Amino acid sequence: MKSRKGYKIVDADGFGWLGDCARGMAEARAAGLTVQPIRIYGTRRWPCASCKHGLRH
Repeated sequence: MKSRKGYKIVDADGFGWLGDCARGMAEARAAGLTVQPIRIYGTRRWPCASCKHGLRH
C-alpha cells in the first residue's frame, strides 16, 4: 500500500474532511479553516472537488 501527502480540513464546528489537492488546501486556509497535514494510505486517488475539471492529484 502506498502513502502520499494529504491534508485534513477542520471547520469551526469540528467537522473534518480529507483531501490531497494543494490548491484546495490553500483555498481552505484563505477561508479561515484549519488545515492539518496527514499521510493518506491507499491505492487510488479520488477526483478533486476544488478543481473545475475533476482532476486527480
